[in-house]
Amino acid sequence: MLDSWLTLFYTPYIGAKRFRQLIDHFGSAEAAVQADHLEWQAAGIPASVTQYRYKNYQDKVNQALQWQETKDHFIMTFHDPQYPPLLKEIHDPPMILFIKGKVEILSTPQIAIVGARKPTEEGLYNTHLFATELALAGLTVTSGLALGIDQAAHHATIKIEKPTIAVLGTGLNEIYPKAHVPLSEEILQKGGALVSEYPLHMPPKAQNFPRRNRIIAGLSLGTLVIEAAQKSGSLITARLSMEENREVFAIPGSIHQPQSRGCHQLIREGAALVESTIDIRTALSGWVETTDSERQADLFKNQDQANETFITKRHQKSPQKNSIRKDPTENINHNKTAEKSLPKEHPQHALYALLKSAKSINQLVALLNIDASQITADLMMLEIEDLIVSDQGFYQQK
Repeated sequence: MLDSWLTLFYTPYIGAKRFRQLIDHFGSAEAAVQADHLEWQAAGIPASVTQYRYKNYQDKVNQALQWQETKDHFIMTFHDPQYPPLLKEIHDPPMILFIKGKVEILSTPQIAIVGARKPTEEGLYNTHLFATELALAGLTVTSGLALGIDQAAHHATIKIEKPTIAVLGTGLNEIYPKAHVPLSEEILQKGGALVSEYPLHMPPKAQNFPRRNRIIAGLSLGTLVIEAAQKSGSLITARLSMEENREVFAIPGSIHQPQSRGCHQLIREGAALVESTIDIRTALSGWVETTDSERQADLFKNQDQANETFITKRHQKSPQKNSIRKDPTENINHNKTAEKSLPKEHPQHALYALLKSAKSINQLVALLNIDASQITADLMMLEIEDLIVSDQGFYQQK
């Protein structure tokens, strides 16, 4: 049975929508595989796609089946009784999920926590605080294993010995970024799970990350955005949550921080402004504990301590030499104050290093001797990671 699902899965141009179209039309994956060319066209699959179904994908199918034989490795189909019920409700659910870890955790009440790849210190603090409190309240924290807020959310839950779910935009054998391989192993050790809809050896591709965001949103009761720029993958996740009638929560921030603008935009669009986990727990009452007054009191105490910490740090970083009041905008620096770099193992390390100054795609093609389509894909990946900005055809480090 599973081999029929995998045969359809590996057929080119059969994405989640066409996959479901075939299953709905024929009633099962086996019937779809056994149907002939004309029957597929009658099911609404164009001839330009059906021609590929006659190729042999048995090697890939066998490799996937062999992978599943390892402990805590699962290939879950849309018809599997353990398929997460909330994910099944979205308009474009993945027909196959590759899972490492505890498969049963996918059906637990979840909160998605997402945000900027380059968060502020306050954003990291809020992520740790909210992820910890929500996990202790009974929610499974789900995120995308990315740099920044995602990473902090996973770490916070691991620290308190709670399980967390990471949804990947790559295959499970291609952890991205590579620096998060240890984090992925910790997630598994603490009873969590890694999830992907992509083939096991799928490398990072820019177009896959926005699509994986629908799974993060679909698994969860709601999405909490900690910090986000106005153009970021986090906003995609939040808007997908809205489209599926799930809760969306956003933490407001300073009007001077680019990382706050995405959250402010979401709030204008109808997301709930949250100041503590009590706001989220109240909205999700019935799913989580809402009457733990001791924990709520501790939360406010922690927030008061955090405010004092951030105020103290600001004074330490900008000591006043005299009592003369200065223009409050004087300390706003629009220039980069420190040289940035990526780990050498990062797939876009060489490209990112060239973007200390603004360059066009043509310039980058000449410097790296790489095809323009690959440069474009790599630039998109860096933009998704919130590492670069583009302006009128020129790209530069943020």
